[in-house]
Amino acid sequence: MSNATTPSILRRRLRVRVTKPKLERSEAYERAKPKYFKVIILMLPFAVLFTIFGIFLTSTPVEPFSRSSMLLLLAGVLCGIPIVLSLLSAAVPHNIRIAASAPLRFMPTFTVWMVGAVAALLVTLAGAVGVWAQLAPGVDAVSFSRVWQVGVWLLLTGGASLLIYVLSRFRVLRGLELGPSGLRWWKGTEEVVLPWKQVYVVQLATTGSKDTVRIVEIIDRDSRKYELRPELLGSDPHVVAEVLRYFVKHPEHRESLNDPHAALALITEPL
Repeated sequence: MSNATTPSILRRRLRVRVTKPKLERSEAYERAKPKYFKVIILMLPFAVLFTIFGIFLTSTPVEPFSRSSMLLLLAGVLCGIPIVLSLLSAAVPHNIRIAASAPLRFMPTFTVWMVGAVAALLVTLAGAVGVWAQLAPGVDAVSFSRVWQVGVWLLLTGGASLLIYVLSRFRVLRGLELGPSGLRWWKGTEEVVLPWKQVYVVQLATTGSKDTVRIVEIIDRDSRKYELRPELLGSDPHVVAEVLRYFVKHPEHRESLNDPHAALALITEPL
């Protein structure tokens, strides 16, 4: 298993098909298809409203500090649109993203983390500008509402905490690594290392409030369950699950994981 602590951000997007599928796809799994157009349609009104709000702020006589703070907050919220779209694209059937380096690693699009860092920075700046407005010489803090005074402090501390978390994620492994000795990924701030001999079951499952998210579920020999979601994998869960199952069943081929394309060729073919 790789000992690198700062993985490459280079990745390759491929379209593949599993040549001989072995895993059962339940009815619940088949129904849990991403609602791309529904999500986009729901997001459009919010984008329009935020745009109108931004135009309103720039064209009306609002206190400069307040205007700057609200515009920064608006920009940070709008960053959520590409993040949501990137997460949706992670579960497209037959699409996989792998790191350009060895061993084989399924990984999410870098957009999520880059835009997330920008969004956190904008929210932090919005709070910082609001706090400065209260503390700046010659500014009457009483002129700001109590909600505003408390809110900007929450924006500053919350945004700064989120920014620190997102930046800390840049130095750890992103995605799911499959090495000759086992699996490795990060769950929040905790690294998970699972040797192949500990993997007992690999199966397709669903999660979410209405079982609308397709995932890969791993059960180890101690009956612990691990959920691998599309936002971690950046790839079609079905393809990932079939690859995992293959190397659980065929330990003699695990050394091929040091050549990602050779490893994938054992289970998939390009579309």
